Amino acid sequence: MIVLGGGAVGCELGQMLARFGVAVMIVEAQERLLPAEEPEASELLGTVFRGEGIAVHAEARFERIAAWGSSLVAVLEAGTQLSADRLLVVTGRAASLDGLGLETAGVDGSSGYVQVDGRLRAGEGVWAIGDAPGEACSRTRPCTGLHRRRGHPGGGLARGRLPLAATRDLHRSRDRLGRAG
Repeated sequence: MIVLGGGAVGCELGQMLARFGVAVMIVEAQERLLPAEEPEASELLGTVFRGEGIAVHAEARFERIAAWGSSLVAVLEAGTQLSADRLLVVTGRAASLDGLGLETAGVDGSSGYVQVDGRLRAGEGVWAIGDAPGEACSRTRPCTGLHRRRGHPGGGLARGRLPLAATRDLHRSRDRLGRAG
């Protein structure tokens, strides 16, 4: 499996697949895994991945992909060829604001993102979280209920008003169900 994208989602899915026994190669165009995070996190993750047999190709860009029998061959700009049965593309995401009628609520989304203040308020009675605020949400300014509850920007959610969250922890193979935060 070739995983195109070494951000959080690509790394998590790549590691999960590797732990299920799939041979995984992660290709990241930037200089390191987790480019939006601290360099120390990238170094640690690279060490863990090498120990788990996950091949990492950083500062690597796709030149082309070709079918070769029942497999595919990805050729990187440097000439490296990677062969796999599958390709997983996890190169990021952006908010899709078209057709939401934001202007009727006095919210400007013309830049492709919703402009928010320090409490993630976009307008009177309108807040934006997730991908919609774009750069307003980052590792230093997270936009999840858990981080807001702990006093990060956008705080002020009352206890007991967070959504029910169910997670499946594949590494420990146990289920947890409870309130976030």
